[in-house]
Amino acid sequence: MAQPPRYQRTKDFGTDYPDQTDNQAINNELDSVARTTDGLRTNLAKIQRDDGGLRDGIVTKDALAQPLKQELYDEFSQNVTAAVETAQQAAGDANAAALAAAGSAASAATSAADAAGSLATIAGAVASTTASASAAATSATNAAASEVAAATSAGASATSAGNASTAASAAASSATAAAGSASSAASAAADANAAKAAAAGSATAAAGSASTASSAASAAAASATSAQESADRAEAAPALSPWTGRMIGEEFPLHPNAPLPPTDDPAFRYVILTAGLDSAGQYNEGVLTDETVTGSDPTITATAVVSLAGSPMDGQTIDLINTSRTFLRPGAPGPIVDSQNAAHFHTGTAASAGSHAHGTYLPSGAGSAYPGVADNAGNPLTKKSSNSSTSVATTSAGAHSHPLTIDNDGGAEAAPRHIPRPYLMRIL
Repeated sequence: MAQPPRYQRTKDFGTDYPDQTDNQAINNELDSVARTTDGLRTNLAKIQRDDGGLRDGIVTKDALAQPLKQELYDEFSQNVTAAVETAQQAAGDANAAALAAAGSAASAATSAADAAGSLATIAGAVASTTASASAAATSATNAAASEVAAATSAGASATSAGNASTAASAAASSATAAAGSASSAASAAADANAAKAAAAGSATAAAGSASTASSAASAAAASATSAQESADRAEAAPALSPWTGRMIGEEFPLHPNAPLPPTDDPAFRYVILTAGLDSAGQYNEGVLTDETVTGSDPTITATAVVSLAGSPMDGQTIDLINTSRTFLRPGAPGPIVDSQNAAHFHTGTAASAGSHAHGTYLPSGAGSAYPGVADNAGNPLTKKSSNSSTSVATTSAGAHSHPLTIDNDGGAEAAPRHIPRPYLMRIL
């Protein structure tokens, strides 16, 4: 089968009205997808077995890169060369052993010839002894003829017997030498067999090296196939967006002039933690619901519920901290903690003016006494004529202090010096 057809969508369902469904177009799209996936399955079955391995004959030497083939050839050649050298050495050892065996056999043959010669000497001695005995009998019959001849014959007989004994000893020595030569020949034959076995072992090792090289070639082919598949996957994989680096549920600030994360990438989705951005065309459209804003500045509470299928945060209530303007602080999760100062108190005193008296002026006027006013003796003072006035002094109260009231200061909230930044959260 040729390469499967590429799936190409031909129907844009976004152009349909919400209450309309083009069933035939849906069938056509699904048929196109089926043709593509069926073709992929058919082609995959040609190269992959049911157990996941490659079918036989898929990876051939032509599929291997030239550098890899050269590397395998070099390694295989080195292994074969080493095996051949080992076999040649074993053959040389076997040849030397065979030559040694041949020499031993020649020595054995020589010893055997020597033994045969000794046996011939013994036979001659026996024949000589027989002749001497015959001569002795003749001499005994003719004893009367010559005692001297009998004595001479007896001497000859003794000499012949000595020669026979010497020949027998030589024959025994020759037999011993022959036995030693035969033993040497047997040892040489054993050495030859051992050399032959070593040569066979070298041949087996060479075959094993060839098998190892074949296995290495297969493994290299599998590695090359795996590398190619990884390269194909890497080439087909889309480039990662820098926005995939944030953790889901992480709240983080963003510079006001920085670009916002896109909202149409299926790999991620962010929201701005600000109330009022969930309407049509706005950043949080379609992913936040049940938005709630209560209170007034500086004690605003703003929340919303994540509504995005497939998101781990789906259905979770999140704080819109850009609207509530609350700080994040480490601690156990919980609701907003209202602003407050630690319990404390203030002290203050007024500086003492020391012991002193205050003067007062009493206006003139005829009539009764000044109510509540007396002189130093305690007598009530009375008003004088209209053309005179009276100056009096109050009695000293000694050193003393007066209450002090401290006025408040500050704004509607307590806050450190800061730079406002909008916060975002990743929800997919």
